Parts: sequence; structure tokens; C-alpha cells
Amino acid sequence: MISSELNSAVSTQELAKLSYPSQNNVKSIWLKSRFFVLSKVYRATFSRIATLTGNSLFRHAVEQKPRLLEKALKPYLYVDIPPAERMRHIEQHFTFLNQTFGHNLESAFEKGLTLFALTDSQENEYKVILFDGEMREGSLGIRLINSLGQTIYSITFNLTTTPEKTIHIGALKGPSDKVEDRNQVIKTLTRSFHGLRPKALMVELALFFARALGYDKAVCVSNKGHIYQALRYKGSKNKAVTFNYDELWDEYGATVLDKYRFEIPTLPERKDPSTLAKRNKRRLYTKRYAWLDEMEMSLKARLDELKVGTSEF
Repeated sequence: MISSELNSAVSTQELAKLSYPSQNNVKSIWLKSRFFVLSKVYRATFSRIATLTGNSLFRHAVEQKPRLLEKALKPYLYVDIPPAERMRHIEQHFTFLNQTFGHNLESAFEKGLTLFALTDSQENEYKVILFDGEMREGSLGIRLINSLGQTIYSITFNLTTTPEKTIHIGALKGPSDKVEDRNQVIKTLTRSFHGLRPKALMVELALFFARALGYDKAVCVSNKGHIYQALRYKGSKNKAVTFNYDELWDEYGATVLDKYRFEIPTLPERKDPSTLAKRNKRRLYTKRYAWLDEMEMSLKARLDELKVGTSEF
């Protein structure tokens, strides 16, 4: 394992070996050659990538998924940010996580790190886990998975520390076709969550995570800002995103920052149950908010367990 104190940059050849470990096939040789060419075209970015490999958590993440070394070279997080800005997001993200959690977060970049468990009204068991996030939309995420390990919903984000501590939400994804009777699963979970939709729960979980780490700003991708709207994906993946981000963020009292980004409160406004006319609605929202508050305390306690010390950020 590489020490977190390592600060010497590795060579381009070493980066290529990390990115494409297999050495005995034509495709690997071609990819390594391509990697070398990219290192010359994006010389400044590659220098920063090489330096970041001295971050033990980033190095561990790369060992699990070598293509992370090319994250900053393709559209990342928002469609409009250039390589240098992408690299800044990635650097700040892994620097903060390594400083705060160190080796304790490594399993999130493997098979996932369990935060806590949930049970629905049918006694079906679910887990909320930290994972490495979708490749292009962030570098950490939270998943709700069923007992088969299938993802019901996931949210992916990136953390930056300057000019202010900000969580950037780049993707929210629902269940795949592999989840049996997925529409009924969502309905059952919504009833079990006191009327809260699973996709809204994922937003709440991301905000819980942010608040637990002292983040007080949340910036979220818009429909136009999603990375699959980039020119390189025209005709391929640009129609793959059917989720209406703009509509969801509006439900959270979003402020439009520009056509690619919204800002939402890290502490969303809640309804006052006492002002609701129907008693069953008052009961529903009272139970929902108590349930969410308990969940936030559980998540914060779990994160506190994982911390290695006081972060300097």
C-alpha cells in the first residue's frame, strides 16, 4: 500500500501500467500507447494526476478501477467544465476524503461500504452503502440495494473544499430492468418510507452526508448540464438520461445558477404538520420527519466511526 505521505510524482510509464495493468495483449499495448499520447497532449493535467497518486485513497481507488486515471480527460460532473477544472474537483474530493477517513473508506471503492440497513413493510431487507459513484458523474455515491445486491436507487456526487465546502450532485439513477417487478418495489418502498419516494430519499441521504461533514452548499446538475449532453456523446448516450433533474431540484426550492447547475438548500424546508388540514397527512409527515431524523443520526454516527481524526479543511 502506498503511504499517504508519498508526495513524489510517478512517471508516465508507471501511470500507464496502473491504468492498463495487463501487458500481454494487443489491446493493452494500444491503450498504453494511447495513454502515453494523451499524457503529452494534457501534460499539465497528467502532472497533477501523477501527484495525486501519492494520495493513498486515490491510489487504492485506481487499483480497483484503473480507468480513474483518465477521469479528468473526459466530460466529468458537468458538461461545461474543462480538464483543469475537472482535475481540481477530483483533487479536492480525494484530498478531503483521505484526510477525513483515510484507509477506513477503502472498501467503498471495492464492493461498497455499508452505512446502515432498512426494512420495508413487507419485511424485505435493504442496505444503504457508500460506493465509488458513477464513473463520469462523480467520485463517490450512495446506493440503496436489495438483498440480492441489486441497486434500487443511487446518487453520485463530488466534494470540493474551496472556495467553500460544496457537494456537487452529478447523477441520480433508478432501478435497472434486472430488478424484478421494479414498479411495485418502488410503490412498496414509498409506503414504507411514509410517503417519501426512494429518489427523494437518495437526495436526503446525500444531504445528510454533506451536513455530517460540515458541507453547507449543494450544487446539482441540470438536464442540460449532465455529462451525456457533451458533444462526444451526441447520437449515443445523450438520450440515455430520461430523468428530469430540473423538476426534482425545483421540488427542493432550487435556485438556478446557470443553465447547467442548480443550488438547493442543504437543509431543505419542511412542511409544518400542524398546518395540514387532514389528520392522516399530519400523522404521515410527523412520522416521516421523525424517521428521517433518526436516519440522519445513524448516518452521522457511522461516519464518525469511520473518521481517522479532525480534518484540516
